[in-house]
Amino acid sequence: MHDANDFVRAIQQVSNGVNEAGYPADVMSGTVIAAAPLKIKVEQRFDIASAQLIVPEHLTDRTVDIELDGVKKEMKIYSGLKTGQQVVLIRQQGALMLTIWLSTVLK
Repeated sequence: MHDANDFVRAIQQVSNGVNEAGYPADVMSGTVIAAAPLKIKVEQRFDIASAQLIVPEHLTDRTVDIELDGVKKEMKIYSGLKTGQQVVLIRQQGALMLTIWLSTVLK
């Protein structure tokens, strides 16, 4: 699983390549067609599976530890991508992986 640090590194790699290439990154839109396992249809042209995606932590379901009034507890956060959501993807030139940049809220 990729974490926020992987996401930041991917964005840094994209920005570092600006001087080396005329088009350092492709920005594409996509739609989540399956949530588990994650699958995204990119610009109505092709499908991408989870193995080819870097998903930032804030777009995943996860359990976090919290402390409330001195009591430590676990809390489940349901922020994973859902079928039908629109996403923006970034692919660094020459890279095989795509990073999900952000998603829209389901209506």
